[in-house]
Amino acid sequence: MFNLLGGDGFNHGQLIQFNERHSGSRIGQRIREIRTERGITQAQLGTRVGLNADRIQKYENGARKPKTDMLTEIAVALGVESLSLSDPVVGNYIGAMYAFFEMEKLYGLKLKRIDGHLYLTFEDGTMNGYLEDWEKELNMINEELKNSPDEDDRKKVLHAYKLWKWNYPYEDKEFSQDYLNELRKDELKKKIDMLQKELSALDKNIKKKKK
Repeated sequence: MFNLLGGDGFNHGQLIQFNERHSGSRIGQRIREIRTERGITQAQLGTRVGLNADRIQKYENGARKPKTDMLTEIAVALGVESLSLSDPVVGNYIGAMYAFFEMEKLYGLKLKRIDGHLYLTFEDGTMNGYLEDWEKELNMINEELKNSPDEDDRKKVLHAYKLWKWNYPYEDKEFSQDYLNELRKDELKKKIDMLQKELSALDKNIKKKKK
């Protein structure tokens, strides 16, 4: 499996280019997998959709990418839902289910029931490593939220979390930590200011009583 992280030299924009460039290959692999499972030859599939075997082969090899209408025709010819051929889109529940099916195949996603609750787990070590990154960030964010003195600070902490997600995997961990440290400093300054005001008020009361 191609690893997009860890010294591969990817920079901003290259991940989306990589995804677009290999979209046809991913679709082609799905067509081949389902066609083979169905026991249909490339020629037979081609006949069903009005194409020759060579075009089907190009689709399966990723040399050409079928347009949406053709992808739907191929799905009908294979007797499957067209979402099973396209890249998953998780903006709805069914799309999310197909994303889970894809992760089951690629990363060993497992569905487990523990104490009456359903959990998703991965057998893939690299995927678990990425999830551990997420867990660390969430733990840090939750700790900051717990210590946030007001709604403005909470918004700043949640903003830092959104930036982390929107920049993954190119997030600047140093920047993220520095940003949260700055928020913590602001929070402590506010507490110090508040304590100084309380101390000043107590001093005034003490002085009044002494007079």
